[in-house]
Amino acid sequence: MGKSGAKKYLQQYESGDPCLSWVEPECLSAPQYEELCVQIGRVLFLFNSVESSLDYHIADMISDRSRIPGYVITSELNSFAKKVAVFKTLIGLMSDSLPKKTITLHASLVKKLFQLKDVRNDVAHANWMSANADYEVRLRLGTDEKGVYAITKQLSPDYLETKIEEMEKVLEAMELLSMQLSEK
Repeated sequence: MGKSGAKKYLQQYESGDPCLSWVEPECLSAPQYEELCVQIGRVLFLFNSVESSLDYHIADMISDRSRIPGYVITSELNSFAKKVAVFKTLIGLMSDSLPKKTITLHASLVKKLFQLKDVRNDVAHANWMSANADYEVRLRLGTDEKGVYAITKQLSPDYLETKIEEMEKVLEAMELLSMQLSEK
């Protein structure tokens, strides 16, 4: 589950929607649709929580007197990846005064944050109306010398649940990091 990057070339009049297949539609069933709606909502909600926590941590690291200067900076960063990069740099600047366990937690956290960025993008930008009964969904269209193709990925409820659990662990790790930083 979560197989990635399959390239499927579209035919002349193909929309990429499996429900519109003339031969044999492969749509999501109503129960599949309902389950995906819940999982998609949970992924997006938790990702937003992770991003908000990241904003908070950056703001706290920039000034211990007020979070306003930090929020000014995070509000100007137009991508999650840039926020993670700033977060990584700020901890790096503090590394001489931090215990080894905090540096280790931070390095692991940064890696996980970069991975979550891709999950959020896949879920938020997928063409969910193109999902088939195997949860294979079109992420985006591309072109090359052979024509127009769809990049597809299997985003099953099990895969999404795994990512939800990863986000919950990241939120816990961010809270632990916050406690460690406050002890310094």
